[in-house]
Amino acid sequence: YIQSEVNNAAAGGVNGFAFYHFGRFTNDAGAKAEAEFFIANAKAKANVKPGTLLVLDAEINNMPTSSVIVFLDTLRNAGYHTGFYTYKYLLPKFDLEAIQTNDTQVVVLEEPCH
Repeated sequence: YIQSEVNNAAAGGVNGFAFYHFGRFTNDAGAKAEAEFFIANAKAKANVKPGTLLVLDAEINNMPTSSVIVFLDTLRNAGYHTGFYTYKYLLPKFDLEAIQTNDTQVVVLEEPCH
């Protein structure tokens, strides 16, 4: 399904795509495993190529900054651009300065949508 959506968008003139992953990891090993899963599925289901923006959606309370960095580094080491997406109320849980290194794009939402 996703591949047909990407193809249709490309046929309509869209030439830039980003994909996001809702992170559920709570440690570095889990972060690496989820990043590898994200990459494998993005390639298999949407033929995502290195250079594409892959975004971590971080919306859980117990996600350590070190694990966020492991996740993003895994994506970058595979050749992808990285993004970090979270809510303002979660910002105190993360070291944003450490996350923003290596050109990671950051998006912060004011409050959750209901």
